Amino acid sequence: MLVWASIVSLITNVAWPLTLLLILFYFKVEIKSLVTRVQRISPSGADFSSPEQRLLSNDGGRIGEAAKNLAAQNSTPAVKDLVVQLESALASFQVDDKEKQLLVDLAVARLDIHFAFAYQSIFGSQIELLKRMKNNNGTATKAEVEHYFQALQDSIPEHKDKSVDEYLNFLASRNLISKEESTISLSPWGYDFLLFLFRYNLPENRLF
Repeated sequence: MLVWASIVSLITNVAWPLTLLLILFYFKVEIKSLVTRVQRISPSGADFSSPEQRLLSNDGGRIGEAAKNLAAQNSTPAVKDLVVQLESALASFQVDDKEKQLLVDLAVARLDIHFAFAYQSIFGSQIELLKRMKNNNGTATKAEVEHYFQALQDSIPEHKDKSVDEYLNFLASRNLISKEESTISLSPWGYDFLLFLFRYNLPENRLF
C-alpha cells in the first residue's frame, strides 16, 4: 500500500483539472485493470489482488463488466464540471496556442501516469541500474549488466530463478531502456523516469 500512497501523492501534485480529465480519458484501460483487481474497499483504503490471483478468481465476469461500465461513463456531472473549468482555463490562450498547450499537458500527464505504473512494479535494483547507466553516459555493456545481475542473484534469493533477459525485459517493456546485441542504453523515457522520481521525491530503495 506504500507504493499506491506514493502514487496518489504524486498525482495530487499534477496540474488540475486538465491532468485528471486527460488521465480519465486516455487511461481508461489501465484504470479498468485496477478496478478488476480490487478485492476489498475499507476506510483505510483498497486491497488489490495480484494478476495470478485474478486468473484464479471465479466471479462470472461480473467485476469485468462493472469495470467496463465504469470506463464508459464519460459524461458524468464531475466530467462536465471539469470540462467547464478547462474551457475557462483555455480561454486566455490564442486559438493556435490552445492545441499546443493541450498536447504538452497531455504528453506530461501520459508520461507521469506511465511512470507511476512502472514505479508500482519496478525493483529497487532496476532503479539503481538506470542510475548507473545515466552516470556512464547513458549506456552499459551487456557484460557489465550480466555482472551486475549475477551479484544480485548471489545476494537476493528472489532473483535466483530469473534470467538477466527477464530482468531487463521489464525495463524495455516500459520504454526505459533500449537493448542492442552488446549494449544497453538508457532511453529518453528512462532519463525522464529518473527525473520523475526526483521531482516527486519517490523512494528508490525498493524491494529487490
